[in-house]
Amino acid sequence: MFKLTVTVTIVAAGIAAAIGLAAPASADTTTDAYLTILENRGIYAEDGDAHLIRAGLTVCDMLDDGNSLKSVGMTVYRNTDLSAASSGYLVGASIAAFCPQYEVLIPGLTTAGESAV
Repeated sequence: MFKLTVTVTIVAAGIAAAIGLAAPASADTTTDAYLTILENRGIYAEDGDAHLIRAGLTVCDMLDDGNSLKSVGMTVYRNTDLSAASSGYLVGASIAAFCPQYEVLIPGLTTAGESAV
């Protein structure tokens, strides 16, 4: 699980900075950035972008329900064809784009994508 945690940490830091979540962003801009970042990583959904968006929002719903970051990452891994690294990437991207209030769960990340490293 160390690999998944490290991936989530790095991804969330980079994505938060790239999307500029420290400043208010429109939903379309944030969603477009999320999809672009996943696409650049080679993460696609056979049934289109709507599926990736639902996956990202589901990550946030799971965190809202009190699931741990590790549990969410493992659920993504077990229920998709993604590798552990790509699952962590999707979780980090989802947090940065759709529920940045959970960035505090990511080790090594301080506020709005600022890396403590």
